[in-house]
Amino acid sequence: MQELMGEYHKYLKQANLSRSSIGGYKSDISKFLDYLKKSNIKIQDINETVVNSYIFQISRDNMKSATLNRMKSSIKKFLYFLFEKKYLNEDFSKLRIKSNRVEKKIPEILTVEEINRLLNAPDKSDTGYRDKAMLELLYSTGIKVNEVINLKVGDVDLKLKTVTCKSDKSSRILPIGAMAFSALMNYLELSRPHYIRNSNEYLFLNCYGNKISRQSFWKIIKKYTKLSGIEKNISITTLRHSFTYHMIENGIEKNKLNEVLGNSNVQSLQMFLDLNRQRVEMK
Repeated sequence: MQELMGEYHKYLKQANLSRSSIGGYKSDISKFLDYLKKSNIKIQDINETVVNSYIFQISRDNMKSATLNRMKSSIKKFLYFLFEKKYLNEDFSKLRIKSNRVEKKIPEILTVEEINRLLNAPDKSDTGYRDKAMLELLYSTGIKVNEVINLKVGDVDLKLKTVTCKSDKSSRILPIGAMAFSALMNYLELSRPHYIRNSNEYLFLNCYGNKISRQSFWKIIKKYTKLSGIEKNISITTLRHSFTYHMIENGIEKNKLNEVLGNSNVQSLQMFLDLNRQRVEMK
């Protein structure tokens, strides 16, 4: 094995790789060779089953996806080296290396009843009007928290009842639901004037007249989650996830929902589509 690693080191150097890349490849392959030695597997006996068994084993050790993918790449490069140098009679470098796929954690989703409790939790104070408007707008449109806190007054069209979400790459115009529009009007007329300390074009302001921060918004969500008696472990993205799932339940087309959410690809919706299918099948 030591002689083989020496030969592999020369092979990597001839490929004009950086010192760090060579070190990474050697480290990954040393672990693979240790596995072969402990399993009493000879180099010439390496096959698809052996490789997949090894990957299956290391992927169970809470290994990050990036690290696992790097290991797969290292092993494929090594397999080609073994084939090229006649240690193997078959080129296994192009095989599809499997792993015990770790399922993505299903995001917490609020029921419609829980959503109503959360949205009705704010009181009729200046703070309550502002917080209700933010929460209603977030759930009504499905926009991201960063988009909510970066909205400017000019992004809201009160006549058309729409809001324009802008990003570096694109922008999208979304309709504002009736409840969210009512909450927004209450905030603009009854609350926001009391928050203005100096000229500020941002829609949602804190007590100092500045833009609401992401951290402050998280505290707002936690506050009303507690007040509404919701015991689920929600995050700052729970309302967006709940909006997404409820829209799927109501039959919206996948591509249309993707446009509303401003996602870069349809694949990001697959988890919610699968979750909805599973729940439908269980009924």
